[in-house]
Amino acid sequence: MIEAQRFQPLEPSEGLASLVTRLAHRLCAYHADIAAPWAGSGLSAWIALAALARAADGATRREIEAAIGTPGDRGLESANAVLTWLADHPGISVAAALWVKEDVPIESTFASELGAVGGGSTPSQAECDRWVKDATDGAIERMPVDVSAADAVLAAAIVSAGSWTKEFEAPFTEGDPVTRSTQLDDSVSIVRHNGLDFSRVVVTSDTHVDVHLFAGAAEVPPAVVFDAMFAAALGGADHLPGPELRAGDEAGCLRVTEEAAESDEEWVRLSVFPFDLRHRIDLLDPAAPVGLVDASDPNAADLSRLSSEPVVVSAAVQESTFVFGEKGFQASAATAMTIDATGLPIEPAKPHRVRVVRAAHNRPHAVAVVDRASGMVLLHGWVVPESSSRRR
Repeated sequence: MIEAQRFQPLEPSEGLASLVTRLAHRLCAYHADIAAPWAGSGLSAWIALAALARAADGATRREIEAAIGTPGDRGLESANAVLTWLADHPGISVAAALWVKEDVPIESTFASELGAVGGGSTPSQAECDRWVKDATDGAIERMPVDVSAADAVLAAAIVSAGSWTKEFEAPFTEGDPVTRSTQLDDSVSIVRHNGLDFSRVVVTSDTHVDVHLFAGAAEVPPAVVFDAMFAAALGGADHLPGPELRAGDEAGCLRVTEEAAESDEEWVRLSVFPFDLRHRIDLLDPAAPVGLVDASDPNAADLSRLSSEPVVVSAAVQESTFVFGEKGFQASAATAMTIDATGLPIEPAKPHRVRVVRAAHNRPHAVAVVDRASGMVLLHGWVVPESSSRRR
């Protein structure tokens, strides 16, 4: 092969696109061991988390900040920037909302910064279902969480759709892939990352968005494929564009051959099995990389910048869909959180900042009996907490 070129990095509005993409990468890594097909959205999760970060303080805020990559005090500002930025992108529709019960006190500063994040008093389940159905063009018909008893609901939804600039041909036999032929251009490439080659095919739509098909060799695990895909998206991978490929080059799902033809036109023969994905993820899973461990713990949650009343994230779920067919695609996601009063008494003002070390032994760990004077280890062992063993 000739020398590979460097992918150009993203040039997002204030770097927010790269932050959303990095969260998407972590969510893909979290899913990498799932054998079944799945779909998800870093964007939907990021918008909801950014808004929640503005509501949080202390360790709760720092944990969410680590997930979204931006300061929590700019969370609503950042969420609004993404919503406003994408409003002008054909093929993308994004919405977010925060609903709060009238008897739950909301900090005036927080309320004043909502901007494009809509909302009002907590609606019924039916009203929430209508909101998410409208926000996803009917792809998701019910809010991913039960809001019937919630004190507050925070949600962010996206739908993206488009028709192919050149449609695929339907298969002669049901269950076979759809196919099409297009002239050879930069829509196909071989990506190089960490010593491995991958195929990337960009299927262009008639809107502002395209679908990228990314594949490695059959034995390459999903996590490694995702690493390469996101490295390419963030400008950290090399590639060989289609016009520079040579007969014999191959990677992932791509093979370059040389064939006899009546003209000198060169072609891309693309075949794809249509798919229809639907997936739900519980974002309160401690292993989920979204920074909600403290926020969902009644004894640790600090959402005091949302309300003076102690509240906690009681549920957080994302539901996603992805449909790919011969004429076009539609993908959607809704991330929803319920926030409830903890029932704990309101604490007096705390003017001091002190260190607090949390040592939650909720994973396998060693234990030892040690003589205090000499330091001699008298007995020792390995503990696997019941909750940890259930997760294995």
